[in-house]
Amino acid sequence: MSAPSRSSAESPEAFEPLRFDPAPLALTIDFEEWFCICGDEHYSDPRNWDRFEETMERSADELLERLAAAGVRATFFVLGWIARRYPSLVRRAAAEGHEIAFHGMTHRRCDEMTPDELRRDLREGKALLEDLAGAAVAGFRAPEWSVRSPEDAVFPALAECGYRYDASLTSIPILGRPGNPPRAFVAPTPAGRIAEFPPLTGRGWGQTVNFGGGWAFRRLPWRRDQGRFRKSRLSPPPPMQRRARAVRPHRPHRQPLLPAKPARRASPQTARRRLRPRAPSQTQTRRQARCRARARMQKHM
Repeated sequence: MSAPSRSSAESPEAFEPLRFDPAPLALTIDFEEWFCICGDEHYSDPRNWDRFEETMERSADELLERLAAAGVRATFFVLGWIARRYPSLVRRAAAEGHEIAFHGMTHRRCDEMTPDELRRDLREGKALLEDLAGAAVAGFRAPEWSVRSPEDAVFPALAECGYRYDASLTSIPILGRPGNPPRAFVAPTPAGRIAEFPPLTGRGWGQTVNFGGGWAFRRLPWRRDQGRFRKSRLSPPPPMQRRARAVRPHRPHRQPLLPAKPARRASPQTARRRLRPRAPSQTQTRRQARCRARARMQKHM
């Protein structure tokens, strides 16, 4: 399956940064189930999703109640599969003043689709969500951050399909390129301009890490995450993103925000991988050689 081709019409130097003084606080939520993941033959196959325990209704209900109690509005990046299964949740979120945006139909990475498949997915999701929300859908977040660079062909595809912004690009290793812009910018395309809002990142443990999402909420002290966010809001041009997931537990104050997801058993793919014997690492090989040499020396003493 071929990946979308890269567009070389524009270079990163041509991108126009978006500036805010200070940046507004933006809360974004991926509206998806715990089993909507990428890269696993068992869990990433939508044909298997009906077999898994669903948590969307109870967790989304609690999340919407908490947002209403706090007087906070968020952007919900809704999976098409979820919108078809729970249309009332999408209508409720829109009615309560939250923005509805698109997160793919079946959580398939953008770079695994052909250009035609990508455009079909973008148009189908936009039409579905606009019908449920009763408002225009302007935003998109790619499953697993699969917009890899500013030259990605996803940007012109978004403009052609009527979107106005993307929130998928990151400089975190593996997910994106180290040289990706860490701040909001506007990408010009032949079909129009697309604004890009990357997640909040920073340096930690000798590498670029995510400070504005679920990983940071679960792994970092809340004070450190908040400190990084305040500092970044005042640095020009500041980032805009904070990210959460609708059905995964976060612990901003070491307390669960949402009900815990069901325990996930190892998929057949993972189980097969675990049963394969692993080759010893270089450290293990050297340690074993030292032990054998020591045993030989003791034998001849």
